[in-house]
Amino acid sequence: MKQVPKKAKAGSPISMYELSRGLSTHIATALKRPLHVHRYSSPCVCIISAELWGCMNSLNSYIPKGHVLVELRKQIDAVLVSSFREIFTVADRCESGLDLSFVIRAWVLQILYSLNHAGLVYTRLIHDMLWRWFVGFEGHSDSLPDEQLFVQDVQLVSDDPGVIGVVYRYLNDNLQLMDGSTDLLPNLGYLQTLHAQHHGQETADTEADGAEWQHRMSRKSYRYSEGFTDARNVVYLGTGTDIFASSSCLSVDSTSLGFVPGQQGIANVVDILSRK
Repeated sequence: MKQVPKKAKAGSPISMYELSRGLSTHIATALKRPLHVHRYSSPCVCIISAELWGCMNSLNSYIPKGHVLVELRKQIDAVLVSSFREIFTVADRCESGLDLSFVIRAWVLQILYSLNHAGLVYTRLIHDMLWRWFVGFEGHSDSLPDEQLFVQDVQLVSDDPGVIGVVYRYLNDNLQLMDGSTDLLPNLGYLQTLHAQHHGQETADTEADGAEWQHRMSRKSYRYSEGFTDARNVVYLGTGTDIFASSSCLSVDSTSLGFVPGQQGIANVVDILSRK
């Protein structure tokens, strides 16, 4: 007479032999609760249902309701879809294995938190599940790409005129960034400088026609923001031509340029960077 496998008691492990004898029975048990399997009396694997694994692995449980990155993620996804024709060719040059949209969102994080190197974004992605979700990962078990290739791809998109134009339109006049209650430290001056370098006078004309506003960090030094060691990053470009600095002067090539917060600068950021 064929022996019917006994069902595993709640919380008790089973052996590999028992698993092979009554696989369907034990799978039925695993659909209800996790089932631990031992091999040679030592823990080997744990069988759980796909539904439970999905809940455990999903990054959605790490997303704070109402966090500013949640709304910004929705916005940038819509922008990337509508601007696909402008940027899709960049994907062929990415080597990290990540989708182009992942790389662009990673660069956006670098701008939003004033990090001067993509390697700092990678380091944050190792432990920050909210950042992983923003970039595009779905589960915390998803592996990150090679760091060097990741940094290389972020640098690639940050130097592409099409991507710069898309991100500029998305962030430059974004109302979410004007709210001083968030934890963002956006370096829009860096983005505006890149846009001016690739798109010329268009940036200055657009900024001059728009309403002027200053972010809560515009009069503070970015020197103390994470990752900032380059003195060029201390300046903040508020309207495309206005330069704000926390210090009384900025040294570029041993030349001191005097600035007063909120006052029209004697040179714009593009000029400064071109002399660096």
